[in-house]
Amino acid sequence: MKNLSNIIVKPIVSEKSFAEARANKYTFQVQKHATKTDVKNAVEKLFGVRVLQVYTANIKGSKTRNTRYSKKLIDASYKKARVRLPEGQKIDIFEEKTDDKGKEARGKGKE
Repeated sequence: MKNLSNIIVKPIVSEKSFAEARANKYTFQVQKHATKTDVKNAVEKLFGVRVLQVYTANIKGSKTRNTRYSKKLIDASYKKARVRLPEGQKIDIFEEKTDDKGKEARGKGKE
């Protein structure tokens, strides 16, 4: 059996992923050999949520660097997985932290 905690490498944090998090879709970078079933089982075990659907994509990203002696190829490709959760379930690492107390204090000073 595969170790499920090693399937998910890290969450992908971007403006698009935060916008999709509001629609219950969360984005992770996963191992290249991970299947959709592996990703589903890992997310359900690690975060304690139910996964409805898994979308995967292989992101191509190779970079060449010309050095003094030769060309070096750096492989920056990875696999990305988006998981869709049912309504009412959330993953806390994608929640935006807002400081409501600071907004109220700033708003009162302008009046």
